[in-house]
Amino acid sequence: MKSKNYSLDIIASTSSFLCAIHCISVPVVLSFSSLNVLRFLDNQYLEWTFIIIGLFFVISSLWPCYKKEHRKIKPLLFASLGFVLILAGKLDFTEIWEISNTVIGSSFISLAHYFNWSILKN
Repeated sequence: MKSKNYSLDIIASTSSFLCAIHCISVPVVLSFSSLNVLRFLDNQYLEWTFIIIGLFFVISSLWPCYKKEHRKIKPLLFASLGFVLILAGKLDFTEIWEISNTVIGSSFISLAHYFNWSILKN
């Protein structure tokens, strides 16, 4: 089971990190007029897909590890805080509000998987 969760944590951490990169880079890339063809990247469905994938990895990796392996709450707290920040960013106050909360939130989720991976490793 541990090797399965190692893989899930690595994949989940990577996907959360890619989410953060996506949220930082899309506004910058779209601001260049010659790259306006990349407007498809500014897509709510893509963002919600990242969120759902993140939830899937938390449910399939962090929760079982907490229940069956280590009983350390830190990864779950970081993941929860990350999702709260991402959802707060969806409140559409300003674009910088959404970007900031989403990047920080996805970074927290990525850290949660890293913490889980390091706890399982030790």
